[in-house]
Amino acid sequence: RQRTGAAAGVRVAAYPSVSVLLATRRPEQLPFALQQVARQRDVELELVLATHGFEADPGLVEEHLGGRAVTLLPVAADVLFGDVLRAATDAAAGDVVVKMDDDDWYGPDVVADLLLAKHYSGAELVGMPAEMVYLEPIRTTVRRRGPSENFGAVVAGGTMTMDRDVLRAVGGFRPVPRHVDARLLEDLRAAGGRVYRTQGLGYVLRRTAGGHTWDTGLGYFLTRQGLAAQWRGFRPSRLLEDS
Repeated sequence: RQRTGAAAGVRVAAYPSVSVLLATRRPEQLPFALQQVARQRDVELELVLATHGFEADPGLVEEHLGGRAVTLLPVAADVLFGDVLRAATDAAAGDVVVKMDDDDWYGPDVVADLLLAKHYSGAELVGMPAEMVYLEPIRTTVRRRGPSENFGAVVAGGTMTMDRDVLRAVGGFRPVPRHVDARLLEDLRAAGGRVYRTQGLGYVLRRTAGGHTWDTGLGYFLTRQGLAAQWRGFRPSRLLEDS
């Protein structure tokens, strides 16, 4: 394990310290993923970067994060994905952990919004719905129907936010290769925990032709009953502030 840098985020007094858990097995995706973490504002955070089957270049990480606290955690390629996330949790120093994925888009206020929702909802786990989705193979953005700002059963895995102690108390991420997020939600609910979904406009889920641990196929996002709107090309909301 290697730590580099020092926290440079602006801490809001009402917010706890945060560890972003980012696990990736795709070196080519790393610069993009680091940019999503680096753009988070108004919150003190550290990044726990678990590279699955490769080692990250510390210089590249420092270049993108600009002085934020980082823990570099290389993990062997044959380790189960759930165990990669468990190792990242063990390495985290923040009071709260936020799981981010390496291929989704995050607006600059996503982490701050999740912490705010955690505060006013009192829920043990908070996340955003997968409301905005970019279907990369057909170059189409969709907005899905569904409730937000409510207590529900499902949130996007790449936005799951909870106290580190609560995560450990429910057993952490299960040592499984797939459906890690769904299993955690099941375990939390079985222990009496509540799940809260905040608004999802600052987050865009990316779907490619394959390779997802939750692989439903593109048709899942195009059903008439689930589709609120669709556009050609990449069309995030203004909350993403894409540049």
